[in-house]
Amino acid sequence: MGLDASVGCNCMRDGKAKPCPVGPVLLGEEGYWQLDLPWESHQREHVAFDVWRRTACEHEDMDAAGERVANWSGVSLFREALHAVGAEKFPALLSELPSANGGQTDAAACATILAELERFECLETVRRGTFLVNSETGDRLHEYVAAHEGVIVLCGRSGLDAGFDPHGVFIREREGRELFRAQRVAQRLLDPGRTRRHKGGRAEFTNLETGERAVLKITISGRIIPYEDGSWTDRKGRVRSEYPSRLHDSGHPYVVPYVDPPRGDSDSRASPLVGDPRLGPTSPGRWRSACSRRALAARAREWASA
Repeated sequence: MGLDASVGCNCMRDGKAKPCPVGPVLLGEEGYWQLDLPWESHQREHVAFDVWRRTACEHEDMDAAGERVANWSGVSLFREALHAVGAEKFPALLSELPSANGGQTDAAACATILAELERFECLETVRRGTFLVNSETGDRLHEYVAAHEGVIVLCGRSGLDAGFDPHGVFIREREGRELFRAQRVAQRLLDPGRTRRHKGGRAEFTNLETGERAVLKITISGRIIPYEDGSWTDRKGRVRSEYPSRLHDSGHPYVVPYVDPPRGDSDSRASPLVGDPRLGPTSPGRWRSACSRRALAARAREWASA
């Protein structure tokens, strides 16, 4: 799950969109055209509206520009990087960057945000980051995200969380009681078949410094790897992961920023934050969780086939 940004087109406002087959239609608070009818008892109208919106004009979903920003861990790490190099230098970014699904940024603020992004790109500030490392390969699997308290696994079946912080790898109950912690960890899958089928298998965790052991109904995965046939998901859309047998956390210096923001072409420099210059000054940038649109599309397909 992650964050997308987009700029809506003006085709509806300018009379260039095809007539909507259902109604009434209005522009919502977050800048999206929506059907002003409750979902209950009007499911088919909503499906018809969603189909119309995808093809109402030359812009798919009536988005003149759209871009994937990052997953939520990436958004949190970017926010932490801004604070690390000086929050006072990036007031617009920190004010406008969302921490939850939804919201929009006024077009008037986009020029300020662009200037702050360009300022950030020019920085070469070194800070320390904490990573979860596969001890056998040296691969960095995850970076510590303070906003998530380092949690990387939420197991709904057992109510346990797993994660890491500058003091080691930990496993705790959802309420907060810690069950295991170690700087260097051995993980042995006790139910490998159930684990790989996403059925909640157990693992034995060993503190390699003290010998302490704990058998818990949670596992810590590493990289996503393809299935035997080369596909990256199965028929249910599930991914396949490796499960490292040795893990440790480690702090390493790195340079901020370490990812260049994507650019548009030289003619338009279109970006969801900056906007398409052909749209005029009234088109806001919109923020939206990536999973919400997929869920909406799935719901529309379900009702269309009913």
